[in-house]
Amino acid sequence: MKKVLPLIICILALIFTSCTKKKSEKLYPVLKYTDNDASYVFINKDNEVKIDKHYDDVLKAFEGDYAVVIENGKVSIINREGEDVLSGIENVYQIKDGLVTVKNKDKTDLIDLKTKDVLMTYDYILIGENKIFSYLDGDKWGYRNLDGEKTLAPQFEEAYPFGKNAGVAVKDGKAVIIDGDMNVKETNYTESYKINDETILAREGNRQLLLDLNGEVVNPEVKGDLTEVYGGMYTVFDRKNGELVKKVYTLKGEPVSDEVFTDVRLLGNGFFAANNGELFALYSEKDGRVTDFKYDFLSAESFDVNGGFVTGVSNGVGEILDKNGNLKKTVGENIDSIMKDENLIITSDYGKITYFDQDGNVIEKSPKINPVGTVKMLIDEKDGKNYLFIVSKDTNEKLNASLKSIADRITTEKNVTYDYRLEGDILYATLKAHDKNYPFMVDIYTSEVVDAKDIFIDEAAMKSIVDQKKTEENMQGDVELVCFSFENELKMVLRSDKEYFVDIPREEIEKYLDLTGGEFFKSLLAPKINK
Repeated sequence: MKKVLPLIICILALIFTSCTKKKSEKLYPVLKYTDNDASYVFINKDNEVKIDKHYDDVLKAFEGDYAVVIENGKVSIINREGEDVLSGIENVYQIKDGLVTVKNKDKTDLIDLKTKDVLMTYDYILIGENKIFSYLDGDKWGYRNLDGEKTLAPQFEEAYPFGKNAGVAVKDGKAVIIDGDMNVKETNYTESYKINDETILAREGNRQLLLDLNGEVVNPEVKGDLTEVYGGMYTVFDRKNGELVKKVYTLKGEPVSDEVFTDVRLLGNGFFAANNGELFALYSEKDGRVTDFKYDFLSAESFDVNGGFVTGVSNGVGEILDKNGNLKKTVGENIDSIMKDENLIITSDYGKITYFDQDGNVIEKSPKINPVGTVKMLIDEKDGKNYLFIVSKDTNEKLNASLKSIADRITTEKNVTYDYRLEGDILYATLKAHDKNYPFMVDIYTSEVVDAKDIFIDEAAMKSIVDQKKTEENMQGDVELVCFSFENELKMVLRSDKEYFVDIPREEIEKYLDLTGGEFFKSLLAPKINK
């Protein structure tokens, strides 16, 4: 098994997931441009700058009392006062309950962020609930608490983070359930995955079933290819008149709706977003469809945090709905996503993130780290790794084309030069024009290669897709399909003459994919921590 990919920088997603149950003031990263620099500061909901140290990048926005930043090329964990808690870190894996796991050469350290003491060191460590940790020692996983009073010696091939009620691991190929006192209950099920803190997906022969964390059967047979379990419901792929469709069920296997959809996103608390082939509508388990099919997407990151509201985008305008589907507010124009937390409404569009107060007034605008916009992606091989460079749609050049596409959006001047340096997964560059210098940053993602043959139903289907896309793109010569995994997101790319182009959205070809047998999709359904 392989270790999890390093954290991938995605500022918008980090902002949306930085909610905290504490009453301390929430802070938001904003990118500021000057003549010679591009850097981040942190503001509060009133647009007051609370941390003004100008960080190169923000890897993880504030979750609780800590954020992860890059300052002068070094990774640091800072507190709400902007003070360095830990600096010069190789990589930060997880921050939870005042503890952090960090990379230390080929090991993982668990560190107390208040005392800065190293509490334990193993090959890998996962922070679970109730400060119970799953840890990899050699080729086996074990469980323990901080003082070692509760311990299970390394004996499991796989181990999920300990939940509020129990832990789930795999021993000798079969699922085991572990209670808070480290008692182990064996089962006869194979290929078992912990879906959430209440449900386990298990397999018995060719049959899929759902268990609770006592090992009791909740649903004796899941019909169809299970794709998501959340909030008391699950979705499956099925076929209707030869077409691949999605259906929604309760955990016990009772249909939530008689309708079938091309896509379904479970939102929690008895709500889901369903697509009719063109747009999404909001559905309630109790009341059925509560809005028209009019949304590019609908989201409810946390009903507790956002006050029970659902957010969506319709015709480029952000909408906030209550749980009955009633429109409460509209904000923005030409946006592609919207979220709401306890303080602000946050939208994203082509080149910026915009913060609104709860009345819809603009508080602040922050340019995105990557100002290229809607682009294709080109992958270049360097030092044995795959690096994802951002390039414009109308070129197949590599780094210079990437810089040129940014230059075209920053200045009309044609005679420009560049200075740039690569640090980790970020390209820091300065565009030098006649009138002034323009600093900017571009994300470069490392990836893992997934064997396409492992996830397609058959090779003929895969060849058909390649031939079709080759014709559409007018690509010459030999073309092959390569699949890359970016933190459990799958990118389908065509390769020609060692150049890679992202051309195939997964949703276009889901009917050709083996969603249950393919190892990649198993990991999507229940990600594993790999050695």
